Amino acid sequence: MGVDKEKLREEFEKRVASVREEDLQKAVQNAQEIEEKVRRSSLLKRELAKVRLLLMMVKDYINGEYKEIPWYSIAAAVVALLYILSPIDLIPDFIPVIGLSDDLAMLLLVWSLISEDICDYAEWKAQRDEEAAKYFRRACL
Repeated sequence: MGVDKEKLREEFEKRVASVREEDLQKAVQNAQEIEEKVRRSSLLKRELAKVRLLLMMVKDYINGEYKEIPWYSIAAAVVALLYILSPIDLIPDFIPVIGLSDDLAMLLLVWSLISEDICDYAEWKAQRDEEAAKYFRRACL
């Protein structure tokens, strides 16, 4: 039993169309919980650099520090982050072995759709922040 890519794409499209400013705040406010969930998962932890870049990008967007990105890319990032946060999604997280596979699939889908915007942001951020430079190298190079 794997992730149905068509259903995942439909779920993504539905969610990205409904992202609001308060969803950005929710993602940033829950950053620690999102990172901890990723860190604890053997399936997700190899993507921690990507998750951290998404969180930094959304935070910098909210703070007005980085606005050189389309709303669609910000919304997509928030969809991935809140999808990871939610225990109930296409495959509930409590199901052993495969429970987080849809979280990973959503993250990778979003990354594939907006990687150019994310890496542009990461390059900008890396010039200002040593920690971001590390994530830039891991996720974008």
